[in-house]
Amino acid sequence: WYPGQAPHIHMHITLYIPTHTHPHTHAHTHMHPALSQAGRHMEDSILAAYAALLLGILAKHHHDCVDHVKNEMPSKTFAEMLEDLHRFVSFMSMTGAHSGLESVRHIIKYLEVM
Repeated sequence: WYPGQAPHIHMHITLYIPTHTHPHTHAHTHMHPALSQAGRHMEDSILAAYAALLLGILAKHHHDCVDHVKNEMPSKTFAEMLEDLHRFVSFMSMTGAHSGLESVRHIIKYLEVM
């Protein structure tokens, strides 16, 4: 596993789907797999972004690790990590959660010049 790739971690999301007969019950049943898959994708994306952030902080504070981290990436660059971090910043901005984004942007800028 590397930060640009979604890890194979499974979390269970439980949705309440009423079992009584209701006109919308059939639609709810069909939405469950799609919502569950979207939830897993979101979890994987957030985990990948946090892993990229941790590796970026490590590289920033321990310059001797920069080449080692790059060599473990498929592209031998920080491209995959940057992609995950840019998506994370976009998502957080879209949701209105701005706390800590400046720190993430600082790590992004550092990785872009490395």
